[in-house]
Amino acid sequence: MAAPARQWFRRSLAALAACAPLLLAMGGPAAAPAQAAPIQLGAYLPGNSGELDAYTSMVGRRPDILLLFRNLSGPLLYPSEISTLKARGVTPMVTLEPYTSNGVASFAEIASGTYDEYFRREADQVRGLGITVMLRFAHEMNLLSSDWGPGKQGNTPAGYVEAWRHIVTIFRQEGADNVKWVWAPNIDYGGRPFSQFFPGDEWVDYVGLDGYNWGATEGESWESFSQLFASSYATITALSTKPVIIAETGSSESGGDKPAWIEETFFRTIPEQMPRVAAVVWFNDAKERDWRINSSQASLEAYRRVVASTLYGGDQSPPAREPAPVVKDLEVIPKVASKGRGHRRPARLRVRGRITYRLSHRAIVRLALHRPSSGAAPLVFSAEQHAGHKRVPLSRLIGPRHLRRGRYSVSVVAFSPGGDRSRPRHHGFRLLPGRGKHS
Repeated sequence: MAAPARQWFRRSLAALAACAPLLLAMGGPAAAPAQAAPIQLGAYLPGNSGELDAYTSMVGRRPDILLLFRNLSGPLLYPSEISTLKARGVTPMVTLEPYTSNGVASFAEIASGTYDEYFRREADQVRGLGITVMLRFAHEMNLLSSDWGPGKQGNTPAGYVEAWRHIVTIFRQEGADNVKWVWAPNIDYGGRPFSQFFPGDEWVDYVGLDGYNWGATEGESWESFSQLFASSYATITALSTKPVIIAETGSSESGGDKPAWIEETFFRTIPEQMPRVAAVVWFNDAKERDWRINSSQASLEAYRRVVASTLYGGDQSPPAREPAPVVKDLEVIPKVASKGRGHRRPARLRVRGRITYRLSHRAIVRLALHRPSSGAAPLVFSAEQHAGHKRVPLSRLIGPRHLRRGRYSVSVVAFSPGGDRSRPRHHGFRLLPGRGKHS
């Protein structure tokens, strides 16, 4: 799993998310029909297959897919794993990283046949297992921070494509038709555009994407699943006709509402905006962040509702979409005190007072103070609030500033955890020395 990329680049890509329908409408292969079968759920577990039963008990159902990590120094699957997976009906998705006992194999070495003996042996081993094996070679190859990323060991996008096709050819020659190939770059940021690394539809069975909500720490900001994946989903579905797998994802608890993030991701964003997604694999480990689905009891309960949903193979209807919040009865009551010595009508005023309104249900509320004639950016305050009558001091917007005389307007907009917004409400007022007037 790669470290987060630079924040400025991520913000620019997030802005492209709104363009996803347009991107999908532009050239490229025709989109496959919407997924009729339930979307599969998978997991990475740090103890691999040894934690399957405990994880199943925790979330309420076994995962359909178990994500594993291997390298060129060992087998793709161990005998104990094979028996465990077969007994439980779980499909392994093996991530084959090009590490060796001597370092990292270059794509040129792989394509030239240096490791053919290893690949033929493993193809023969998995061919007779009687189960499907998903194979994900050199994932996140587009990240500059990856040990096999662009420029490392002389690697290039063309070299990656050549190595991928060479490995697939060997497995096909050995008759390992039960291997399904998962091509999985990282979402597009901080590296090379992943389309350069695509080996072609005839060489893959699934296309995948990795991406994480790192939370509001260490220079990162809270990001929805749509902000993270929408532009890359548009790119990858225009690039390929194959089903999409979210091969790695997870969310931090820091700086946002992780339970709401889980529910919005699985009940809204994926089924409504990303119909080509066939499976989602949760990275259930406390690594760079606490990605675990049970990082809090509320997050676990949210995921248990996902697991139980008919969208993902359960027997319960998904929850009804929460209506957009409503803001009513907005009123602004400013209190103005003159500031300055020896001035009857000071240029700047010290303003306090309050903003009141009613909120229909829990939401993120954004308040903004505008001075229409100035052309300056508004002063903004945001907070999560519960339903009911609200009273916000004007000082939350103004802080220690002194305001010029003139006309102002306060706007209030509320956003549900899923991103639905209320109709904006506005209230204007005029500042005069010694008193506040509003209308």
